[in-house]
Amino acid sequence: MGRKPVGPRQYLLLHLAAGLIALFLASGCQHFQTEGSSTEHLLDQAETCRRQLDFACAERWLASLRHPETTPADPRVIYLAGLVAVDARNPEQDFHKACECFQQLVRDHAESPLAAEAVVWLGLMGEMHTQAETLERLQTANTRLEQEIEDHKAHLSRMEKRLERLKAVDLSLE
Repeated sequence: MGRKPVGPRQYLLLHLAAGLIALFLASGCQHFQTEGSSTEHLLDQAETCRRQLDFACAERWLASLRHPETTPADPRVIYLAGLVAVDARNPEQDFHKACECFQQLVRDHAESPLAAEAVVWLGLMGEMHTQAETLERLQTANTRLEQEIEDHKAHLSRMEKRLERLKAVDLSLE
């Protein structure tokens, strides 16, 4: 009714303004990304992923922190990598990798308070390994005993059938 149609000039100004806003936001986001990529921030992200049981995400964050050719690994990074690898809820659980992480922590950062915890984890994993071997031996023995039971049941069944035949023969002789 009283409005003028929007001309090409207004569309051009609108697109130019939107482009400037997008450029400004993109540069601002990049600034915050660079600022937020400190070790603390990355460690917090990895720990958050681990708590949420997103172990692949935690591994990615930790991988971005482990650059042995440039800087020595932070003991917290090594410890968290060990925790991620040993977590029973992790479908990619890897005791070997966890042992390597905890051993590296004890070897390279013995003064760190996390080294004592790493020693505890190594002890626990050693005990778990020993118990797993014991369990495997017991399962093997159990399988062998179950087979013996089946063999004895089969032998008993044969003996019962033989006894029945002998009884039948005995009754026919009487």
